[in-house]
Order: sequence, then structure tokens, then C-alpha cells
Amino acid sequence: MNENLFILLYCLIATLSVSLILPLEYAVYQQSGYDENKLISCYIKQKTIIKSMLLSVILCLFNILFGVFGILNYISISVIAVFCCFYVFFADKNVKIIKKVVITSRFLRLTGFSFILTFLLEISVCYAFRLVFDVYYACGIGAFIVLAYCHTLGVSKKVNMPFDRLNYVLSINKCKKKLAKKNDLIKIGITGSCGKTSVKNILAAMLSVDYKVYATPKSYNTPLGICKSVSKMNDDTEVFIAEMGARNKGDIKELTNIVKPEIGVITGITEQHLETFGSLENIKDTKFELIDGLSENGYAVFSADTIGSTELYERAKVNKCLVGINGLNVKAENIVISSCQTSFDLILKDVRFPVVTKLLGRHSVTDICLASAVALYLGVKPHRIADCVFTLKPTEHRAEVFVTESGVTVIDDGYNANILGIESDAEILKTFNGKKFAVISGIVEGGKREEELNKNVGKILSESVDVIIAVGNNADAVLSGTVDIKGLEKHYAKNLCEAENILKNEIKSGNIVIFINDLPDSYKV
Repeated sequence: MNENLFILLYCLIATLSVSLILPLEYAVYQQSGYDENKLISCYIKQKTIIKSMLLSVILCLFNILFGVFGILNYISISVIAVFCCFYVFFADKNVKIIKKVVITSRFLRLTGFSFILTFLLEISVCYAFRLVFDVYYACGIGAFIVLAYCHTLGVSKKVNMPFDRLNYVLSINKCKKKLAKKNDLIKIGITGSCGKTSVKNILAAMLSVDYKVYATPKSYNTPLGICKSVSKMNDDTEVFIAEMGARNKGDIKELTNIVKPEIGVITGITEQHLETFGSLENIKDTKFELIDGLSENGYAVFSADTIGSTELYERAKVNKCLVGINGLNVKAENIVISSCQTSFDLILKDVRFPVVTKLLGRHSVTDICLASAVALYLGVKPHRIADCVFTLKPTEHRAEVFVTESGVTVIDDGYNANILGIESDAEILKTFNGKKFAVISGIVEGGKREEELNKNVGKILSESVDVIIAVGNNADAVLSGTVDIKGLEKHYAKNLCEAENILKNEIKSGNIVIFINDLPDSYKV
């Protein structure tokens, strides 16, 4: 077999094998915001580097073996290809990807260029070893080096940065122009540590009785996410609701500069994303960027049910209201939570409306009050707001309840986790009869307080469930915080697959299981 052809084919197969073993790593890379440093950190946690190096060493051994016996030909390539396929389809059969890659143009650019660069680098290394050491089996060294260096994704990101930056600027400008064209468009921004998506969906439902409403879908709360949403907005839209997320100071300011909202809603403020914010004060300052970014005649609605949001209410100098269970303007009283509904008195303009909703939990009552205050301000009749409460449906993965064919009640609260939400979940669980299981991955991005926060999680849940299955990095902290209650069972699970196996062995018809904070793959071990 021609040596040059062999090296080219081998490098192509080695590069393809690298790409094939990376579905989990590509998912983590995308979830990490294409940050190669975060990816490397996740690699170390998940022992991916060891896995990749093991593959490379075996490939090298194959080459040595074939070199010794002088069969560097299509047979050797075929054996290596079969081995790579076996590795891809069997070695990681227990790895479950929670959030699969979304194939975007940026993802294809980054990974495509990385593939080409990897292939060229492998060829260069192979020929260098061939010329210097006169050995055939050096081909595997190229794969080893590239695998150890994160497959050139970081280089690919830097090369693509000018294009990505240009695309970002063009998208922002296009979004601003479309929003500016409609002078009569009412623009609302919603931010906070928790409850943003739920408040957005509730508000959209309430305003839809009088307005043509468009809200950012799912959790599209980043600059490009909002731009993508606006591009799909109909020209006859009367109200635009933008969910605004943040991980660093200045993030909300950037979003308000794009949307330029007239109305701002601050949901609960908790110790969320402390790892990136650094302190609770930084979180409050960042959320207040929404209030600072309101138009001159802006209106602000604040939750009365967290200390952080009430502090921001006191700081605000705009037209404002404080609402919620402990509210002043719009509030809720006589709250009764059951396993299938929440009932309370919704007080609007001093008029009491007894309402019932399928949304479970005390936090849902706060969310309804926040949305009601905005709807009331925009002229929706109080009785129509109250009527809407009866028809509200749970937001996906936010305390959704369903019963499986086997008779197990499942509470899916898997989108995110914060102390307020977990306290609300614990209260909901107490209304159910039967053996109760909690599967939880804990609170992430808690910074220096992460262990303390997760111990508190364990304490809260241990008083409401019979079995706690703690998953992943924070499992030890969650379990160490549990209270010693007679009959409480505690399990550690390395990943969600292990947690599911524990459930299969123990759960029966009539039992209840709640899934709290089903973390994306970037936080799995």
C-alpha cells in the first residue's frame, strides 16, 4: 500500500473517530457558551481527557503492532475503523446526554473548522515523525496530541470570532430597527433570579384577552435569543414581552439597550449564579439595570416576596408597585395548596376575587400577582384577569404533575433550582399521600456558598420526603445537610442513569417522585 495514501487515510479515520466520540463533549461545549476553558474544566470533571487519551494510546499500539508485522495496509485501517466504531457505540452506552446539541450555523462553523484543523495537524505531526524518526507507527502520536489539546475547538472559536462579532452586531441592529418601527408597540422586560419564564407566560395569557401579544419563546433570554425572537414577531403585534437573563453585571443593561422597555418586572431575587456574579449585591445591581433602562415614563413591578426584590423596590425612583403574597397594590390572601391545585383570593384594586389555578405552589401565587399587576396597569379589566387565572397551564418543567401508566405520580420541576423553589416544592409534597421520592442535582453556580446552599436543600427536603436521591457533584453536600428523621432513605447517584436505576428498584404504584433541577450535561460528572 502507498505510504502517503495510508497516512492520509489513517489521519482521516483518526479525526473522524475523534469527532464521533464527542457528542457529549459537543453538547457541553455549546451549553458552556462555546467557552473552551469551561469545556476543559468539564473534561476534567468527567474524566473525558483520560477516555480520549486511552483511545489514542490504543490507536498507537495498533500502529506499532502492524508496523512490527509489516501489514501497514487496508487491513490495518479496517481494524482501526472497527475498533473506533466499537468504542463509539459501546464504550459510552451508559452516558445519557440530557440536552443534545442544537445544530446552528455557528456550531457547524466552529466544529467544522476544528475538524479540518485537526486533520491537517495530524498529517503534519505524522509526516514530521516519519521524516525525523523514520517510523511508520508515529501516526497515532498525532491523534494523541490533538485529543489532549481539546481538539482545536478553542483555535476554531478565535478564527471565527470576527465573523461571529459581525453577525452579532448585524443581528442587534436589525432587531433594534424592527422594534423602533412600531412606535405604539408596548415593550415589557422581565428579569429576576427565578420565575422569569413562568411570569412571562402568565402575563402573555392575561394580556391576550385585550392585545395581540408576542413573547420570547421558551427561555430565549440572551441578546441573540431576543433578536431571533423579534425576527419572527408579526407586524400587527401590540405587546412584546422579553425575558431577560444574566450571569454577569452589565448583561441586563445590554438587553434593555436592545429592547428599550416601558415596563419592567423584577421577580424574586435569590443567590442564583453566585459563581459568576460574586455576591448577592452584584445580583441585585444587575437586575436593577432593567429599572435604570426603562423609558422616561416607565413603570416597574416588584415582587414583595423576597428581600432582594423589596430592596430594589425601595431603590427605584420610577412609577412602581410592590405585589405578591406580601404585596401592597396587588396581593394574595387565604392561600390553600393541594396536590392538584392552588386556591387563593386575588386582590385587585381593593376587589377580592376567589380564584383557583392548576399551577402548584406558593411561588406560583407570586408569579400570578406579578403578571396581574402589569395586566391591570395596561387596562385589562380585573374580572378578566381573575377569569384567566382559572385557565393557566403549567410552564414546561416547572412543577408539572402527571401520573404514569404504572400509577406513579411524577412532579417535573426539572428546569432549575433555587432555595425559594425548593421550599415551595417541599410544601407541595406535603399535600400528597404516599411514599415520596426526590431526585435532585442541587444548586449550581453557588460560588463559595454552594456547599452551604446545598446542605440547606438537604435539610428542606428531608422534612418532606421519604427518599432522597442526590445526583452528581453536589450530592454529598445535599445528603450531609439532611436531618436525621426516622425512615428517611438517602442515596448517592453518580448520574441520572444511576438515579433512574434506583427508582426502578424501589418505586411502586401510588408513590410520588419529584425531579428537581435536571442539570445540563456541563454540570454532570
